Amino acid sequence: MISQAHSASDPRLPGALNAVSLGAQLAFYFLSLSDLLIPESNPLKRLTSPVRTFVVLMAASFRAAAILFRPNANYWTTTTVTKPKTVEKGIPKSGGPAINTP
Repeated sequence: MISQAHSASDPRLPGALNAVSLGAQLAFYFLSLSDLLIPESNPLKRLTSPVRTFVVLMAASFRAAAILFRPNANYWTTTTVTKPKTVEKGIPKSGGPAINTP
C-alpha cells in the first residue's frame, strides 16, 4: 500500500530507484519515530533528534495551511474589558492578599 502511494507520487522513477527512494523515506520516518524511544545519553540521539524536528516542523507547516481556508472566527475571539473590582480597606473582593493603602 505504501509502495503504491509512493509510486503514484513520482511515477517517473524506474523500478529500482523507486524502491531505493521509498526505502530512504521509510528509514527517515523510522528514525523520527525512534527518537521517542532513544534515551538522551545515547549518541544516536544526535542523529534522530534533527530528523524528528524536521518531521514535526513539516507537519506543523502542513497544518498551518488550514488558516487560508477557514474563517477567521475559528481562530480569533473578541475580548471584552470590564472595570476592576473595588477595593475596601486594602482587601480585594476576590479574597486575595491585602493591598497596602495609606
